[in-house]
Amino acid sequence: MGKNKDREITENFLENINRQFEYNRYKNFFSSQYSENFRFTPETVSARKYIPEIDSEREEEILGYLIEKALQEFTLINQYYIFSNRAKDELKNIYSDLLLKMKDQTMPEETVAKRHYQNLRNWLYLTNSFSKNVYSEQGEVLSPVVCSEYSAQLQFRTLDMNPATVLEPILDIGCGTKGILVSYFVGKGFDATGIDRFTGDHQFLEKSDWFDYEFKENRWGTIISHLGFSNHFRHFYYLNDQKITNFSLKYREILCSLKLGGSFYYAPDLPFVEKSLNPKEYGIEKRMTGIGGFRSAKITRLK
Repeated sequence: MGKNKDREITENFLENINRQFEYNRYKNFFSSQYSENFRFTPETVSARKYIPEIDSEREEEILGYLIEKALQEFTLINQYYIFSNRAKDELKNIYSDLLLKMKDQTMPEETVAKRHYQNLRNWLYLTNSFSKNVYSEQGEVLSPVVCSEYSAQLQFRTLDMNPATVLEPILDIGCGTKGILVSYFVGKGFDATGIDRFTGDHQFLEKSDWFDYEFKENRWGTIISHLGFSNHFRHFYYLNDQKITNFSLKYREILCSLKLGGSFYYAPDLPFVEKSLNPKEYGIEKRMTGIGGFRSAKITRLK
């Protein structure tokens, strides 16, 4: 097969993936009717015949696209879903198995679809067990969450932060796909970086989950997380979820990555963990944000 033809088949397949995800968007894996609701579109069934023609390089590209698309679709439903590197590897295995069964073409489409969506359902429960409790009593179609990327000025007001006085280098945790705050700082000549699990490939942004990111000691002058890390931490704390241990460890790691005199700005605050900080090591400042009664916090390393 020529390269142009191979590329055309791959691009058509990727576009079909988009339509398949759109067809299943917002459907509830934990409704009693989920097995009847999740199915392949006629276009997916038709595209199956082209899978044996896709070489290993293109197949790896398709797998990467499937994984990224699936993770984005899940977080459209619940922004608190957390997927570790291990979870992503398991998801890749699920989609590898799907492509293998579709390539074989001996198993009926209905059977392939049923097994695939059962695998996804089990994976979602194992990686984010709270999801079953949250959604098992809800309908067949769920409402999407509303996620916004806030202006730099609004974030400064919420965090009670004067951008002219921050120490460099600056790290924005959960910076969003556009990295608005990072762009502001870079435009002003600051040394700034942002991380987000769905950010694009930009010079000052890195695609990473905060659990996978290594916060090296004495690295940052300022760390920022606006309605990000601490918002998720609170969520799992009040659920009494086992992930709070991971959050607690990562919170300490973040603080240790501050330089002497450096600060961690975040909202909402975390009173249940801040009370354990040694006042000789960390200074704590708070203010009301006007958002749901939450406060913002500024934790400064003193020694």
